[in-house]
Amino acid sequence: MGFDWSEYFALAQYLESHAATLQFREGALRSAISRAYYGAFCSARNHLRVKEKKTFVDDGWAHSEVPDAFRSESAGRERLRVASTLDRLKKKRAQADYDDTVPGLEGLAVRSIEESKEILAILSGL
Repeated sequence: MGFDWSEYFALAQYLESHAATLQFREGALRSAISRAYYGAFCSARNHLRVKEKKTFVDDGWAHSEVPDAFRSESAGRERLRVASTLDRLKKKRAQADYDDTVPGLEGLAVRSIEESKEILAILSGL
């Protein structure tokens, strides 16, 4: 049994909810955004691997290929929501991981967690 990627989602929640009390508040919020993305992304990737027998090379291209697989021609509304939400989460994650300043960091962390939760909920129903 491999790693349960939803643990990253739980870690994101913890980091965001405790950021104010941690010595490295900004780092905690940035990490929460990143972990929320990876929890959702890897859960979505593994859903496609297990349920749809899709294969992905573990490189940077998978970050585009996974949302594209959810927005395929026969995609329903829920699958399209997974794709578009993953795209938004990826942008927030890139900001948190690479930008020197991130305006509205607390709000981005909260929204990232909400969006990750939404993806995990949709995946559990597919």
